[in-house]
Amino acid sequence: MEVALIEKRGRITIPRGIRRKQGFEAGTRIMIGEQKDEVILKKTPRLTELFGVDSDILMGVDVDKEVEELRRVWDRRLERLE
Repeated sequence: MEVALIEKRGRITIPRGIRRKQGFEAGTRIMIGEQKDEVILKKTPRLTELFGVDSDILMGVDVDKEVEELRRVWDRRLERLE
């Protein structure tokens, strides 16, 4: 484990070895979260890396049909508001 200093404006410098290992480069967007007493940094995935991640969830589902049904439901709800 390495030590980093929090600067006055809340900035920290991630040690070079960790940046290289994790692929953090200048301009890399990261997600920051908490888990109990730990702070977690994760590289934000690119949209292309997410392509197909939900394919097993949608197997056998007619997405076009589901979207059309949702549109009908929302259209009915909007009509009631008018």
